Amino acid sequence: MVVMADMMGRGLLWEVRAWTYEAHLDEASFLYEQRLRYLDDPGVTLDEVAALEARQEAHLDGLVLGEAQAGGLCVEQLTGDDPGAIHTAVRVLCRQGQRQAVGQALQPLAAHDASEVPTALTSALCLDCPETWSPLAAAALEHGDIALLAVWARVIGYRLWPLGARLALAASHVGPRDAPALLACAWALGELREVSAVSWLRELLRADNPDVGRTAAIALIKCGAPQTRPDIDALCGGLPGWSAIPLALAGAATARQLESIAAQTKDPHAADGLIAIGVCGDGASLPLLLSQLTDARLGPSAAIALHLLLGV
Repeated sequence: MVVMADMMGRGLLWEVRAWTYEAHLDEASFLYEQRLRYLDDPGVTLDEVAALEARQEAHLDGLVLGEAQAGGLCVEQLTGDDPGAIHTAVRVLCRQGQRQAVGQALQPLAAHDASEVPTALTSALCLDCPETWSPLAAAALEHGDIALLAVWARVIGYRLWPLGARLALAASHVGPRDAPALLACAWALGELREVSAVSWLRELLRADNPDVGRTAAIALIKCGAPQTRPDIDALCGGLPGWSAIPLALAGAATARQLESIAAQTKDPHAADGLIAIGVCGDGASLPLLLSQLTDARLGPSAAIALHLLLGV
């Protein structure tokens, strides 16, 4: 009887713990989705985001402390399609050091049909992937799997792992239609300030996907590449106006070089070119800005530029 009672007690304890870990998982999954909504809501303050993240962290800690039982529950989530559950599971498994479980799940998750799943996976690895797992990233760079490359490029750039040269080599083999991998690699190479990637980044400036070109331009600025007149002309003259403001903020272009963008009045981003000219602070651009004040579309941007230039 004593043995049976002991077994029943252990079984009940197991069930109570299982219920507790499932509750932690459900709540952390919900808070992941809620955090994304918060970040898209301009009415939410940073204090509110921080409070939500503190709640999320408490549930993650509860799962990490659950050791094998909670870890098993997290492994089960890796075969599902719930982005919040996958994000939570990967973060917990990273903190528990379960490299094999995460490694086995990476490929199918990275190539998942639902775009939210790779994003959830990537953000989890960026936040909690241990430094000792960098060989997983290095292996992925040589694997040739585009979906995996897109994930690990983000992680490498976020955690600033010294794998820039390898990433640049892997990126050079990405096809022009693989936008997620191109975006991830270009962003990461910019974060790493990887000068060996400058030639490849210049090629991306002419990509059909404007997001890829924009990311490459910003990466080039971070790498210190647009220092010569031809480099800057390539960024200013060959691309739409979105390149103007980051170039001006980086001090990589003069107002004169940016005027070609502002003059393209049919360009939907010409307004950005005017604001960038104001950022440069060159008084010689005053006539151009004044002439645009009466334009119904560009007038407001010209006014902002004049305020930046003159302080009035």
